[in-house]
Amino acid sequence: MQNSLSELQSDPWSSYLPYDNKYELQGCCFKTRPNWRDMKDRTIITNIQDHDLPDNTIRTCKYTLWTFLPLNLIEQFSKMANIYFLIVGYLETIDLVSITDGQPVIWFPLFVVIAISAFKDFLEDHKRYISDQDENNRIALVLTPNGLIEKKWQQILVGDIIRVEQGEYFPADVIVVKTSEKGICFIETKNLDGETNLKIKKQHKALQFTRNLNDYQLQKEHILLHYDKPNPYLYKFNGTITMYPEHNFSDGEQSRDSIINYDAQHRKVYQLDEVNFILRGCSLRNTHWIYGLVVYTGFDTKIMLNSTKARPKSSTLESLMNFFIILVFFIQLVICLFSAQYSVFWQLDNFMDIPYLELDENDLQTNIVFRTMERWGTWLLIYTNFVPISLLVTLEMVKYLQGIMIENDKQCMSQNQKTEVQTSNLNEELGNVKYMFTDKTGTITKNLMEFKTISIFGKSYGMVNNRSQILNSDDLIKRPEVTNVDFKDKQLFNDLKQNDDHSRRIIEYFLHLALCHTILVEYEQGKIKYNASSPDELALLMGAKFCGFEYIGLDDGMMMVKYKDQLLKYKLLQVLEFTSARKRMSVIVQDQNNQIILLCKGADSMIINLLDKQNAQNQELLQITEQHLEQYAEKGLRTLLLAQKDLSQQQYDEWIMKYLQAGLQTINRDELLLSLQDQIENNLVLIGGTGIEDKLQDDVGITMQKILNSGIKIWVLTGDKLETAINISYACNLLSDSQQKIVISADDQFEAQFKINQGLDMIKSQFQNLSTALIISGDSLIHLDEKHLIKFIELAKQCHTVIACRVSPKQKQELVQLVKDNIHNIVTMAVGDGANDVNMITAANIGIGIKGVEGNQAARAADYSIGEFKILQQLLLYHGRECYRRNQVLVGYNFYKNLLIVLPHFWFSFYNGFSPLNLYDPWLYQFYNMFYTSVPIMIYAILDQQYSSNFLLQNPQLYQTTNKVNLMTFFFWFCSGGMQSAIVIYIVFPSMELTSIDKEGRILFLSSVGMALFCYAIIIVNLKVFVFSYMNSIGSVLSIFGSIILYLLTYMFLSSFTNKLDISHTFIHLFSNVQFYFILSGIIVLTILSDLALSRWSIFSEQQLFEIRKIRDKQEPASSEKSRFGSSPPSSMIPPNKFDNLFYEEDEYDDTSALLPVKPVKSRKYTGYAFAQQEKKLDEALRNAEN
Repeated sequence: MQNSLSELQSDPWSSYLPYDNKYELQGCCFKTRPNWRDMKDRTIITNIQDHDLPDNTIRTCKYTLWTFLPLNLIEQFSKMANIYFLIVGYLETIDLVSITDGQPVIWFPLFVVIAISAFKDFLEDHKRYISDQDENNRIALVLTPNGLIEKKWQQILVGDIIRVEQGEYFPADVIVVKTSEKGICFIETKNLDGETNLKIKKQHKALQFTRNLNDYQLQKEHILLHYDKPNPYLYKFNGTITMYPEHNFSDGEQSRDSIINYDAQHRKVYQLDEVNFILRGCSLRNTHWIYGLVVYTGFDTKIMLNSTKARPKSSTLESLMNFFIILVFFIQLVICLFSAQYSVFWQLDNFMDIPYLELDENDLQTNIVFRTMERWGTWLLIYTNFVPISLLVTLEMVKYLQGIMIENDKQCMSQNQKTEVQTSNLNEELGNVKYMFTDKTGTITKNLMEFKTISIFGKSYGMVNNRSQILNSDDLIKRPEVTNVDFKDKQLFNDLKQNDDHSRRIIEYFLHLALCHTILVEYEQGKIKYNASSPDELALLMGAKFCGFEYIGLDDGMMMVKYKDQLLKYKLLQVLEFTSARKRMSVIVQDQNNQIILLCKGADSMIINLLDKQNAQNQELLQITEQHLEQYAEKGLRTLLLAQKDLSQQQYDEWIMKYLQAGLQTINRDELLLSLQDQIENNLVLIGGTGIEDKLQDDVGITMQKILNSGIKIWVLTGDKLETAINISYACNLLSDSQQKIVISADDQFEAQFKINQGLDMIKSQFQNLSTALIISGDSLIHLDEKHLIKFIELAKQCHTVIACRVSPKQKQELVQLVKDNIHNIVTMAVGDGANDVNMITAANIGIGIKGVEGNQAARAADYSIGEFKILQQLLLYHGRECYRRNQVLVGYNFYKNLLIVLPHFWFSFYNGFSPLNLYDPWLYQFYNMFYTSVPIMIYAILDQQYSSNFLLQNPQLYQTTNKVNLMTFFFWFCSGGMQSAIVIYIVFPSMELTSIDKEGRILFLSSVGMALFCYAIIIVNLKVFVFSYMNSIGSVLSIFGSIILYLLTYMFLSSFTNKLDISHTFIHLFSNVQFYFILSGIIVLTILSDLALSRWSIFSEQQLFEIRKIRDKQEPASSEKSRFGSSPPSSMIPPNKFDNLFYEEDEYDDTSALLPVKPVKSRKYTGYAFAQQEKKLDEALRNAEN
């Protein structure tokens, strides 16, 4: 709130002047801005452009026309696989080791892979470029000596005064100079934090003289400003304006330095703060126009400083994949070394038997190391495809397409809001979650508050047991039409009619509710509309209006409340805003009798400490009110206390003088202001309390139960009081009577440590093998040292549910990090909806943001954003599980198919003394990964479905039964590829090279046999997809046989129309041989059918198949698209002992989300309130991140 007084000061900035704002770009080739911490505070003059500072151009794209190629190549070759294939291509050009006649054929598929990735990067960055251009080329009105002229946003400089019309966006960060509405304007910050409620900004009182100036006069004004260096704190601005004895001291052009040094002894210095400051990206509402002084431009604006790159996240599967790639590479090196040494020593041992090679025995004996390295290089080229070149780009494209499918899934949509996938590389991680951390308010609940109960001077209203005391329909018609109110206690209105002391106290109570807030009023079609920064405040003000106390608005510093036929006016002197540390807010007003009153509301744990301890009536009233608040908490209501005190004029004047002085300080300004706020908010008189209901979201109970049944442990992290959190947990099925509960709430370190040790003992003795819930307060966590935090984790690991109450945003982040650091090989997921959840969301492996009442800040920072909590069912149990299942198969399959095509060289070497020899045509060999085997596995990874989503949602136990990727699964794929490659080579080579004779009497030579091997490998690899697919659509079948046909067509073309290749005219020779088809049949029987039998027969018994068919036939109607296993696809992932409790005759999930908690909390002694006001949360998050 803007201060109402200003003082004549000596210039506090005189020692800094003249001032240089310029900063140098850093770096050599690619210049970058210095970190904002390294910049300097600024001094500027109105209407004098500062050309030392950057213009208003922004750029969010990564590349420019000139930097795309070098920067993207640097990014592409930061991947180890690309560097590997680049080196291999270079080795192929060395004649001594080359197997491709000196041609780097591997560079073609490498070029394709890089081109695909670069093209995707280009498309994504081009969208950002178009958006940047649209932003930079917008038109703004800038005040110049020639009046208002149109300029592009990118041409605006610091020092300009701009005019913004209603509905337009602010092009830069500005200070309010003058407005069309007596120095007040309304802005919407939807682009910044997603909030649609309006916020008020004000012209500083020192600038009121500008209201009478026209554009020409305003352009001639030169006012000195000194303010903070650029920083990312959205809701913080500190600065001063320096005024002169005569505003129009010069009509001529003045230099900047002469103005800075003018009349330093007679300057008036006034404090500026965030109420005078408007951010770039805000829009002007309910105000015709505003003039603003530009103070930050371009990358220096706060919204751009907050547009930092998110911390890159990678999935567990990707980490394992990188490990497997390194492992395969080392295996490749070992095999290459073995093959090279075997070749050299075999030639030495059999020198006399191979004279046709014309080897020099002396050279072999004296240069063993050199010859070994030479052959090692050749074998390295032959075994190049041990590392799958297309794996990275294939997985990347698959995840991108999976993300599109998630976004377009109707079951992931809510109220026309679709799920947004912002980090598609975590798709499979959704199927591997072990711990879920969730906020309560706005996440589990709707964050739509309803005024429910009140306690006024020791008397409670709203908890009505007698039907005769409930307002009937006729009574409700007489009341004002309001929202967010569910109050039907007739007794309040009866008491209000009595002309006694208690009725006057009721009036005092509701005037407190009507005045102690920061709500803005606007009029739509003659009706009042409240714009609240907090749903709690809106519910309280609506409750006051429902009871007859209607807040009309703020007019020229006067707050107006309508009661009956009276219009009560209170002068607003000061607002002490809510922060998470203060957990309260206060306003200081002056009534019509000039009495100054401080009104305070906030968390009961904070207000109790501020009450007048010497007032016996206060203490007696507190005991009664605390009992009422406990009753409200038993119903799951959010509670707070109201208090006030009268101030004398002298008390207020002395305090405001210190407060204004503190606001002008440059060092420890915030700490001084907080100290003075605490000083005035003491010795308060209690007047009552409130209870507000925050309703659960739809299907929260069902969702929680299914997530728990899937094996995921749930942690609820909330700022609410312990009783409220417990009762809400009962309502959403997180807690039940059958659960054992360990409650830890301590006021000191000894008690906290004792209860942690006691809880561990109870788990090991009394609660062993029982379902257990842990409830702990934020204060208890603060008292735990590092040793006992580890014990806390040990205790929490053995609990199915953990509820942490009274935790701050920083503690939420620390708890997530604590679990990640101390419980290994787990995936954490955090769910939140507000800016105070951003740290928690970014700290977890997976961040889920809910687009809610508190804005979209959490949704923007998250990896996935959803509309409602219940969508987690579909996202985790179906999409997460299926993406994990399919993607882990994709990774293993890529290693398998490369081993199948590469290892025949190894097996064949036992026939030729390990002489380095390539069996395949080098060009077709490079097409193997790119064209012949890539599409079917992509189709599988995108479309395959083991079970329908309905079936998986009804059986959440299946979430944890899918195979997990580990060294054993990799070993299985590795052995499968090695074994099948041996089958192929040891069937084909003896059967074809010497025994296969065509009709002209010719035998097949080596190139034909090699291409036969190549053909068999392609057929086996593509049919393998058919084996492990659960559903085969027309598209998957076409992709499998289309890949085989594509190979045959390219082979036929190269064989028929080229004469320089070794495979020339081998196609007809090979495919006209009948023996080729017999061998193919035998290989398919030994590989494909054995795979099919092995993967199915060992898992399913006849009874298990009967059980699956029965449940599938009952729960799923006949579909036009069936799997090839009939009405029920088999689950190779389900252990037999899980079937007894896996299937349900009917859906046992009852929707309890609309019910009030029915389990009262006994022996409570912890009270408090989590105020949900949307305040400077992002600033706090940034500070916490820095600490």
